[in-house]
Amino acid sequence: MVVERKNGNRSGFRLPDRVAVLDFSDTEYDGAEVRLRLNIPLGVTFQIQDAVESGKERDILGEFANAVLLSWNLLDRDDNEIPADANGLEQIDAAFLATIMGQWANAVGAIPDPLAEISDGGST
Repeated sequence: MVVERKNGNRSGFRLPDRVAVLDFSDTEYDGAEVRLRLNIPLGVTFQIQDAVESGKERDILGEFANAVLLSWNLLDRDDNEIPADANGLEQIDAAFLATIMGQWANAVGAIPDPLAEISDGGST
C-alpha cells in the first residue's frame, strides 16, 4: 500500500538503525568494545558471511569496514588508537578479526527482541 500526502509526495518508512555492541567478557579480549551496524543490505551480509566461511576475510575488509564497523576502543602497542576502518582491521590479529566477524554474523542472524506487548485497544 502506498500512502500519499496531500502535497503528492509519498510518505516513507526508514528502518531503524540496529547496532550491536560485542561482548568479549570471559575471553582474552575482555575490555574490548566493538560497535557494528546490523541493518545492512542483505547482499553485503551474504558476501561477508561467505568470505568468513571460506577464510577469505581480507577480500571483504573494505566492505566490512565501510558497511558494518562503526567504532571500537582498540589501541596499538604504543597506546595509539587503531582507526575503525579497513586500515585498522589490518592492524588487528586474525583471531580477533575472526571473533568479531563471527559475533557479527551471529548478531545479524539473531531474532530481534520482541516488540512491546500488544495493546488490548482500551477494552476492558
